[in-house]
Amino acid sequence: MDMNPTYRIGAVLLVFGSVLAVAVNLAHPNPPDIGDSIAQLELISTHHAWGNIHLGIVVADMIRLGGLVALADTFRDGYGRVWARIGMAGVIVGAAAALVLFAIDGIASQNLAKAWAGAPEAERIIAYRVAQSNQYVGFGIYGLWILEMFGLSYICYGLAVAFSNAYPKWLGWIAVAAGAASFVVGYFQYFSGLTVLLTNILFPACAIVLSLWTVAMGVLLWRKAAG
Repeated sequence: MDMNPTYRIGAVLLVFGSVLAVAVNLAHPNPPDIGDSIAQLELISTHHAWGNIHLGIVVADMIRLGGLVALADTFRDGYGRVWARIGMAGVIVGAAAALVLFAIDGIASQNLAKAWAGAPEAERIIAYRVAQSNQYVGFGIYGLWILEMFGLSYICYGLAVAFSNAYPKWLGWIAVAAGAASFVVGYFQYFSGLTVLLTNILFPACAIVLSLWTVAMGVLLWRKAAG
């Protein structure tokens, strides 16, 4: 079987999707105190690119998803193939969760925040409670998305690399370590909601490491096609 199309397409999708994901996530604004619901609503209600930024995150995730599916197809036998297939199932589930999450955070949250900002004083507390409830739903999905997508799924991809001879094994253990850290972050995020430590520091650090990992895997795929 000619694997060159898989290598080349997978390489482009992994690199472009990862770079785009980092770029749009860096553009995502957060208030100084991310746990302040009022500050969050004020930011969402007035930010002109809020919906487009979240759409960009979704597009980046879908592009990277295609690359990860292609990557899984390059493991042909043994334990690597099994772990890659499990990881592929995980990122597909994670991408589906991302569609729900960013519909809530990108569209529903902004509409509800604008309704709160423009509500008469007598109705303002009701609008706040509705917007806050929507945020709580988003926080729960966000924590689970981190835990499953960046945690369990990348652990599986890391094990696929570590238990195969197709790629440098040490790269696999980097993904396992970053995935395990993401799992822990997602677990605590699920119960605590947004915090400066988890949301603004630890998760971005894990996500950047895993983005660099997917770029490295994309480069390796391209080299396989070239030679």
